[in-house]
Amino acid sequence: MNLKNACISKLASFTRHFQFYRANRLLRYIYSPDHRHNDSISTIVTLQNKALNSKVLFNVDTASYLEWYVFFYGTYEPMITNLITTLIKPGSVCIDVGANVGIHSLTMAQAIENNGKVYAFEPHPEIIKRLCENIRINNFIQIEAIQLGLSNKTSSAILKDEGFDIANKGTAKIIEDLDSSDKPTFTISTITLDEFVEQRELKQLDFIKIDVEGHESAVFEGAEKTIAKFHPIIIFENDLEHPEQTQKLLSFLESKDYQFYEIHHKNIRPLLNHQNLSGFANILAMPN
Repeated sequence: MNLKNACISKLASFTRHFQFYRANRLLRYIYSPDHRHNDSISTIVTLQNKALNSKVLFNVDTASYLEWYVFFYGTYEPMITNLITTLIKPGSVCIDVGANVGIHSLTMAQAIENNGKVYAFEPHPEIIKRLCENIRINNFIQIEAIQLGLSNKTSSAILKDEGFDIANKGTAKIIEDLDSSDKPTFTISTITLDEFVEQRELKQLDFIKIDVEGHESAVFEGAEKTIAKFHPIIIFENDLEHPEQTQKLLSFLESKDYQFYEIHHKNIRPLLNHQNLSGFANILAMPN
């Protein structure tokens, strides 16, 4: 590691423990997350979960925006982390759909302790390697990484990558047909959650997190029986580009006796108006 990156690492060690006013603006000026593909820092950091009084190791490559953020802040989507910590109990069974490199899967594993289970679905052939490495360095036998995409049918699909030279590596999405773009694509295998639950003969399912870049509707379509049977707590991404899709999901879950909350950066608020879905990225669905 060169002197510059060594100094950046020292700074990150400080900012992971002590937040200060306008830190993000300063950090972006000193060490922007953009275009770091040829000038990234790869290291292992320790992340502290004070609520659970436990720590995890996390393999960071700052070429990824998510990992850049974790490198400097020691967390990612902190309100979702807080909800996972609060809502998931020891012995729970959880499913992480679109697990990426495992930042939320690791928190789930901390919360469930050794007698629960996390099924972490990540179809991207490169990203799942980093997920598996994060599982390995923590010796988390309670997490199972599964290289499948969850969808509305058990088949195959095309996963379009935005490329590993951009800051956010977790933006690959399932597409219907190949286009003229020069972005990398992969053929992946898919399965419905209903079929997966049947195959594994699951008797319990307490929590689902879904972040699949606009493919949420298909995931829910393939999970209707499972949701009706287990009524798990669900956190899913609000599709800001297609609010009508989110509205359909809310109507479906409402018919299963769920209530909803907007997840903001520092708090959650009851979602009272299904027609106004702007201003927040994720939704918490709680069974009544």
